[in-house]
This record gives sequence, C-alpha cells and structure tokens, in this order.
Amino acid sequence: MLWLGERRGYLSDWITQQWVRATGRSLDDHPHLLGPVGTRRRIGFDQPEQLADALNLTLDTSPSGGLLQDSAALFPGIHPRVAEFYDETSRYELQVWSSWRGPFRPFGQLLGALFSRRLEQMNVPLDGLDTAWGLHGEVTHLRDPSGQVQYTVWRRRLRRTGRVLFVGYYSEVTLPDGPGVRIVFPLPGGNLTVLMAATVGPAGELQLSSHGRTFGGAGGYFTLAGPPHRRAVGRMIPLHEDIVVWVDERSELRARHTLRLWHLHFLELQYLMRRTDQTAAPTVNEQPTPARR
Repeated sequence: MLWLGERRGYLSDWITQQWVRATGRSLDDHPHLLGPVGTRRRIGFDQPEQLADALNLTLDTSPSGGLLQDSAALFPGIHPRVAEFYDETSRYELQVWSSWRGPFRPFGQLLGALFSRRLEQMNVPLDGLDTAWGLHGEVTHLRDPSGQVQYTVWRRRLRRTGRVLFVGYYSEVTLPDGPGVRIVFPLPGGNLTVLMAATVGPAGELQLSSHGRTFGGAGGYFTLAGPPHRRAVGRMIPLHEDIVVWVDERSELRARHTLRLWHLHFLELQYLMRRTDQTAAPTVNEQPTPARR
C-alpha cells in the first residue's frame, strides 16, 4: 500500500478522506457526531491507551464493566437479562457465527486487504470458522482525574489467533425519535460513527437500527476531525445496521446483527452471549437459527 507521508497517510485512506471532505457537511451543529480519531498508520488494540495518554485519562478495565449505564432506565420495558448484558458486558463471553451473502464476499475480502487488516480495525469475519473458538471482549472505561467516565470502549479480537476485530466507543445518544446508542470506530484522521435508534419489543427485546435519512439522525457517517483537517466534516453513508438482542425460548441470551448497503443485505452475524459463570459456550455445530423478527 502506497505511503504518502505523515500528513496524508496511505493512499487508500487519503482518497476516502478527499471524498468525505468534498461531499461532507460541517459538524458545527452536530457535536454528537464527533468522537475519537485514529493515527495515520494503524488503529490497533492499544488505541485506547494512546487516547488516554494524550488526554490524561485513566483506564479502568473492570470485570463487570458495561457498555451503558442503567439500561433499564434508558430503555423502559427492556428485558432484565438484556439490560444486564449492556450494564455488565465484561461478565459475558460471546460466540458468533457469520454469514455473507455470496456476491458480497469478494467485497469483504477487498475491504480487508485495503483497510481492515492493515489498520487492525473493523475486521468483519469472512468465514464462520474464523470465530469457532470464540471472541475475547474487553470493556474499558476511560476516566478523567475526577473519576468521571469520558469514554467507554469495547475491544474484541479472535480468541484463537488474537486478530483484532473491532475497537469501538459506545455511549447513549438522544436522537429525534428518542434514546439510542452511538458507536464510534476510530479511523485514520477521523472515524466511522453509527447512530442507532432504539425501540423495545413486546417481549423486552432491544431493537437498534441505523436506518435514517436526516443528517444528524440515525445512520452511518464517515467523519474527519482534527489536524490536518481545517474543519470537522461528516458524510452520511448508505450503511444500515439492525441489531436485535433477546432472550430465546431456552432462556439463552442471543443477538442478530444485520448489515445492508442501501437495501442490499450483505452480512448477518448471530451471537450467543453467556455469563462467564455459566456453562461453557457451544461448539461451532450448535449454530442458532432464531426466527425472524
């Protein structure tokens, strides 16, 4: 991959940034789209440590750390088990199965070759066997000198190989339709920010969706912020995500994560989440097939 120097970074990253700068909108009126950004060369599992050093923050990796605080109050009617997962995420182990739609698999391989493997960020599994040994997840809170949480980051990597899958910053956000979840994935000179509107289903399942058409509302955004960018800008992109977290008929906690480009479904991830004090996670042959919702 061609390196253009510290100011521009790699060619593929620079081209993407030029597109966002040329077609994006100012973020002056949308501060909720601003979030941690990455360095030019890589993101990696240690990105939160770099951010903490730069901002004089302390890392707190608690064995009971959660992505959100008090999910029951944030999402009234949510099933207690689902709320517990978001409030005490570190206590859970995840088993995941991935399913790509055939025509899009080469697209995933291209993204991996150009960006994901080099950056050690957003490495979506390309094969179900990639995750057969499970994931290692770690929730870390970045606290200021007063002890207040400034950032909550969830880092995940493959247990068998150690390859980094995601480094994402999670927080609650208020959207035009009510409360939601914001996820920020640092990228060189900017980030991918996903704003997901939340609803609670009749059985207490949490439904998160990034489908939206209004800038600043639910949706996916590429953003640029900080040097060498003169102003913070963002570009809404046609990436739509749906996540459903529910308790099944066997009292197992499950999730389904569906990703689409425009309206074309290209990837589905199925999760089984168990507390670490429960029995061992299933083998790869126990892949769940939950009913569509």
